[in-house]
Amino acid sequence: MNEYEAETKESDAPNELVDYRRIEVVEPDMAAALRAKTIAQRLEIVEQAHRMAKKVIAMGVRMQQPHLTSAEVDRAVARRLLSGTS
Repeated sequence: MNEYEAETKESDAPNELVDYRRIEVVEPDMAAALRAKTIAQRLEIVEQAHRMAKKVIAMGVRMQQPHLTSAEVDRAVARRLLSGTS
């Protein structure tokens, strides 16, 4: 097994590999702080991050394509969030 194979594992998706060199690790202090929170508090953090991501993506879409309607911007945001592409 070479170095790449040792750090790579097949994922559940067919024909995809997970490159573990690209995974970010949470700092121990941050992990401890998150563990101390309740599930509800952690879900609130995730929800806030999701709302912020949608706002940032929407601002980018509006800057790049100012002619789009609100509904078109919403669809573009959803497409980017779901697929990771534009």
